[in-house]
Amino acid sequence: ISSAEFDTVGGLIMEKLGRLPRPGDRVSTDACAFQVLRMAGRRVGTVRLTLTAPAATDRRDG
Repeated sequence: ISSAEFDTVGGLIMEKLGRLPRPGDRVSTDACAFQVLRMAGRRVGTVRLTLTAPAATDRRDG
C-alpha cells in the first residue's frame, strides 16, 4: 500500500471513502480490510485490521 496522498491508516481510510469516516465504516485493499471502530474528533481513533490475502508460509521439506 503506497500513495503520496496519505501517510497513516486513517489517511488511507479517508482517501478510500472520500469523506471523514464514521464508526462502522469499512474499506478494503488487496491484502486487508479495515473497520473503523472509534473516531477521536476528526481523526480515526481505533481500527480493526483483518488480513484478507493468504499469508506466505515458510515451508521446509524434510
